Amino acid sequence: MAMIISRFGTPNTVYDWELITSVPSVIGNKADTNRRNGSTPFDYVTKIDPTYKNQATKISIARTILHEMLHAYMISHIDDVNSGNIVDIRKFIQLWQNIRNTTSPGGSSEAAQHEYMAQRFIPPLREALKEWDGASQSNQYYEDLAWGALFDTDTFKYFHPIGSVSRLRIMNINAAEDNNNISNGTSPKGTKC
Repeated sequence: MAMIISRFGTPNTVYDWELITSVPSVIGNKADTNRRNGSTPFDYVTKIDPTYKNQATKISIARTILHEMLHAYMISHIDDVNSGNIVDIRKFIQLWQNIRNTTSPGGSSEAAQHEYMAQRFIPPLREALKEWDGASQSNQYYEDLAWGALFDTDTFKYFHPIGSVSRLRIMNINAAEDNNNISNGTSPKGTKC
């Protein structure tokens, strides 16, 4: 995760990533990340819904920021490839295959990015959340949070099928933290932002 942060935070980087409180492009999303103005390469903006920001716990917002940072990271690699950097194609071959197989021409690659996150980034997200939170909860709690916004992926459905105890636990933990409210008997552990 530190490597990803440094992609946007080092002096003289060509990549710009900004977080703002604003209604996301897709109504109903807690946050989303896109190229600025929808098309400016190497310039990304994450919009975090103000209602979500005002009700969620700090750990939920931290999870959302990490998740959106991964979107900015993947979009930056897509921009690199579009500029002729074929090294990124080799480095992220699975992502490119997912994009090719699931994205219509000119469509959003968000579903492919989510699948790639589910397959590759659950352990790093878990560890980043654990470190951010001072390891005050169990590894399971942080891993459950890492699955937030990835419920529609094939990977989530495979590992946590409908009706499974793990699926219900993960969804309830995320809902409790997102809303800072009890969800089906699960209380939030984080503190309000």
